[in-house]
Amino acid sequence: MRSFIDAKTQKRQECENIIKECKQLIALDPSKKDLLVSKLSAACSKKDVAKLDNNSCYGKTLQFDEKYDTSVIVKEQVQFMWKIIGKVISDFNVLAPSNNDTNGIVKVKLKKSKVTIRCPKYLRVAILVNSKMLMLDFVYNCLVVTFNSNEYDIFYTDTDSIYLRMKKETVVDYESFLQYFDSNLKQLHFATPNDITLELMKLEKKLTKAIFLKLILYSYIDIKQKQEIKTKGVWIKQNKEVLIFDNYKNSLFLNTSFQVKN
Repeated sequence: MRSFIDAKTQKRQECENIIKECKQLIALDPSKKDLLVSKLSAACSKKDVAKLDNNSCYGKTLQFDEKYDTSVIVKEQVQFMWKIIGKVISDFNVLAPSNNDTNGIVKVKLKKSKVTIRCPKYLRVAILVNSKMLMLDFVYNCLVVTFNSNEYDIFYTDTDSIYLRMKKETVVDYESFLQYFDSNLKQLHFATPNDITLELMKLEKKLTKAIFLKLILYSYIDIKQKQEIKTKGVWIKQNKEVLIFDNYKNSLFLNTSFQVKN
């Protein structure tokens, strides 16, 4: 798996270099934009595909085999008793109610007595543990030793990201933020411009507003006024009118509840 991740990361870096080169050429000579737009678009697409390949590979290790059920259809009491011997019922659904002619039909979900592990879960554990160590190392051995506790707020952390608000008046942008770290900390924790080396921090987005409610349940608006919604287990496209930033804000400050459909 390591060789696969390294190959995809190298591909992303190659595309990132092409993107940077095209943007620099367009900035120097805007007349070349039409000539370079196809090359730039192709590089962006290949970069996204390479990242998706990595994420999909990691996501497969998150799959839970234990949650799968065995479903049986029963039409009478004796059949039901035989089907559930030694099994644990997790749920049931009445497909057809009983009447004068039949006893009805019920779909019964049974927990599997044996589960075949089909995913490399040890990789998931290794990735999550390593990621947590890197995040904690950054917070306590980089951020905490550089700034006072009243000079920043940590709003939210994820597997590979951290959402910060800097309250120190002299920190006005990412460049001024980096100036406070010595050269050793910069080399250990921060990526250089246009570098996508794994395990190094880089600025992803600048936010103007953000609401973090719980794990994978948050919303923010970036400096381009683009709204981002994260809601685990919910189809966002089916709930566009409900899943908006203001509703997240009202849930936090006004204790308002909203219903979503799935």
